[in-house]
Amino acid sequence: MVHVSKNKLKPNVSRDIARQFISTISSLDRKAAEIFFNDFFTPSERLMFAKRLATLYLLRNGASMYRISQVLKVSTSTIGSLNERFSRLEKESIVAACEQFDTSGGLLRELQNLVMHGFSMNPKRRAQWLNEFERKYQT
Repeated sequence: MVHVSKNKLKPNVSRDIARQFISTISSLDRKAAEIFFNDFFTPSERLMFAKRLATLYLLRNGASMYRISQVLKVSTSTIGSLNERFSRLEKESIVAACEQFDTSGGLLRELQNLVMHGFSMNPKRRAQWLNEFERKYQT
């Protein structure tokens, strides 16, 4: 759970800190960004970001809130909140940016497999994908 101080920042200070944070992240190369991400954020924060990104990807590809909730273990209210927060074009833009940088085929390839097999109506294909996913990630 994220802990935020009870002491509120002035809006202009908060805005300046956010701008500096974005500027810092956007100036990093891939390796430095990976180091920053792994060292700066806790494991639970990294998982939260990954689940949000995966949720946007799956929403963009037409997965139902129920299925996303089952697979990613997030509440339907969280999914609904993300779905309302981002327009269709914003989802497209975010996913396109991720696809551009995901040259290793990691997360997005898994999500593509999830869309193709994990949500399949064919029970054998779904079970095969789930078994492979669990074996790979020890979920």
